[in-house]
Amino acid sequence: MSITAVQIKEISLKNFARNGYEGASMSEIAEEVGIKKQSIYTHFKGKDDLFLALCQDAYEHEIKFVMDYIEQNKDLHLKDFLYGLLLQSIARYEKNHSTKFWIRTAFYPPVHLNDQVMHLTYKYLDRSEE
Repeated sequence: MSITAVQIKEISLKNFARNGYEGASMSEIAEEVGIKKQSIYTHFKGKDDLFLALCQDAYEHEIKFVMDYIEQNKDLHLKDFLYGLLLQSIARYEKNHSTKFWIRTAFYPPVHLNDQVMHLTYKYLDRSEE
């Protein structure tokens, strides 16, 4: 079975969600995937490239969740709507690596990637407000 970029991203997402950018190790990611560290670079230019790919994926997952939630609950009273959104967001944070990664990254972006991360964060907020 060949290792794909998708498999690398799945393991990396858990690692970044758990340890943050600074604590994530490309060596540990490679070990968990079962490949040599250099093999990651076949799919990603480096740690930043991988991290930003995960940010884009997390943005897409989270905005889809919000849009689906809005569509499914648009007839609720505002108080019930917002309370339900809060409860589902908490549950997603506790169980979903993508949500945990997204929230952690939005609040604590790596300094050198701040502009790219905040661009997606503001895009998410703008789309959510719409």
